[in-house]
Amino acid sequence: MKLSITLLAFAGFIIFSNKCIAQSAPPPIVIVLKPHGIENTVDYIDVAIHLGAPDVGAGRTLVHLPLTIVSRPGIQLEAKDLKATDVEGVLPLGQSDMFATSSSTYRNYIPARATLGDVTLEYRAHVNASKRNGPLFDLVGQPGGVNGAGVTFLALPDTNNVYAIDVQWDLSALAAGSRGISSLGEGEVKLVGPPEAALYMFYYAGAVKSYTLASSRFTVYWMTEPPFNVQAFAASIGQIYKEETSFFKGSAPAYNIFIRQNSFLGLGGTALSHGFMLGYSRTGDENALAYRMLVSHEMIHNWPALSGDHIDTAWYSEGTAEYYSLLLSLRAHTNSMDETIEGLNSRVSAYLGNPLHTLNNRRVGEQFWKDLRAQTVPYGRGLLYLIHTNARIVQATAGQKSVDDVVLWVLNQQRAGKEIGNAEWVERVGSLIGAEAAKKDYEAMVAGSLDRVDPKAFSPCLVSVPAQIHEYDLGFDPQSFDSHRITGLNLSSAAAKAGLEEGDTIIDTSDTYRARMGQTNHLVLTVERGQNTLKIDYIPRSSQAISAFKWQLAPDITTANCSL
Repeated sequence: MKLSITLLAFAGFIIFSNKCIAQSAPPPIVIVLKPHGIENTVDYIDVAIHLGAPDVGAGRTLVHLPLTIVSRPGIQLEAKDLKATDVEGVLPLGQSDMFATSSSTYRNYIPARATLGDVTLEYRAHVNASKRNGPLFDLVGQPGGVNGAGVTFLALPDTNNVYAIDVQWDLSALAAGSRGISSLGEGEVKLVGPPEAALYMFYYAGAVKSYTLASSRFTVYWMTEPPFNVQAFAASIGQIYKEETSFFKGSAPAYNIFIRQNSFLGLGGTALSHGFMLGYSRTGDENALAYRMLVSHEMIHNWPALSGDHIDTAWYSEGTAEYYSLLLSLRAHTNSMDETIEGLNSRVSAYLGNPLHTLNNRRVGEQFWKDLRAQTVPYGRGLLYLIHTNARIVQATAGQKSVDDVVLWVLNQQRAGKEIGNAEWVERVGSLIGAEAAKKDYEAMVAGSLDRVDPKAFSPCLVSVPAQIHEYDLGFDPQSFDSHRITGLNLSSAAAKAGLEEGDTIIDTSDTYRARMGQTNHLVLTVERGQNTLKIDYIPRSSQAISAFKWQLAPDITTANCSL
């Protein structure tokens, strides 16, 4: 079975596509996690997994683990290091690596004989942090403890079958007072579902601190002190979550935010069911607004989604997350109007200044896990399309309807058990603005040719005015970040003029996401050249200006009398 997931965020987001079918007395899976402390961190987790009578024949897959998943490394477990036993004693295992998807490679663990009765697996999951920006799945040991998503270190059956899953912690190898927490809560948790339910949870153990927002089930966990006030952060995010839950007319289940320091420069985040991992830069130089907007974006992923391949639907999942994180944060009074306008303009500038923004959705999808620039295209593309579509609907219905009505219609249909994809979206929009207009706008968005929005968007509060921007230009092949060696250097680029040379070895880099989001933001590369270590500091932009636009308050409008 190929892992059926939909990845929705630059930092990566998962929605399960499996439908769990209730059955009596599902077989058990018991997972016991024993983190091992060394000095002030964790270097590995001893994992014991009990499988209730899996009944797997010789040469068939018993369990599997990813070697890589959406650019994140797994624990690289060899079959010889995975001890398996059943009622007959030792169960010899072999391994076979399988290219599962364009972004994932799995290792299958295969018994040499048929299993008999229950099977117990024991192995050591060594921490394996990634140095590259991406979904925060990797198993990371940090000051205070360990954290990661189960998908990178739990060897479980490759099936949609339903199990009674029991997750337990053995904290005896950690300092007194240590805590073990997952997305579903602290200590032992039990759930019924397919193995994916345990794989796509966060696990967080060690010297953990926490803060729960008053009169809520909204909790923030951290180990080392982050570069922001946790209580103020929790209060503002809790207010946004309340606004989002109210807007999407959903329940407000327990929601946990886990904070960790990234192993790369820059902030990032990943949302899974019931939980979110927020990663802050080791330089700690982002502002509170950046953290707030990152989390509010990711929390939106609890609701809007379309059925279909990620390549075809990322515009919607990421576009709605961008659109509503901005507007609902404003309506929750956690962001000011000035901050909202700044957020809109920085996103428009980043999208139109992205050299890949004119590629169609399919071509963007082909590059998604190969080029960081491709990962951000659906964000800006979906945002512009939704802003444009909203203006069209408002005008066509004399203000009686908006894009909100279509988004909520999609959600209600899905709650009723119906699958809604791009075709149904276009049909619904067409019922409000006309079928031909809806089809034309949608096709322009998919083709990458929608780079302007209806001039009445956000009227009467805001107006769009012309602006000049410079295209984002690293100056070298983006694959250089994977090989850690500069290739394809453009000698006329700002990078070359700052002193970068072909063949330089990349040791470290500042936050490329931040560099993409601001026209004057710098990128700093630390490189080795021979025996020398050099810092190359430059603004990664082309020299030629291109036409764009930005929003500003309309004449005679103030932030006090403007609402969106």
